[in-house]
Amino acid sequence: MIGALVLYGVLFVILNSHNVSISFVLFHTNVPVLVALLLAGGIGVGAGWLLANRHAERQKRFKPERTPDRALRPHGEGRDAQ
Repeated sequence: MIGALVLYGVLFVILNSHNVSISFVLFHTNVPVLVALLLAGGIGVGAGWLLANRHAERQKRFKPERTPDRALRPHGEGRDAQ
């Protein structure tokens, strides 16, 4: 199994060794396809991590406080107590 994965990795690198042009906002560059794929994957992972952390922080900040159910309150406490 490990040998098959190594072979796949080697073939992936060999078959993706030709150069492609990448246009950034301020400049253009030619890099191997493998580098372009790794760069795109890294940007995707970074963006996903940032968005997930932002969402988690918003959930913590705006999470409403939970009040215990009426059944869990000791007798004589709460709205219904007189």
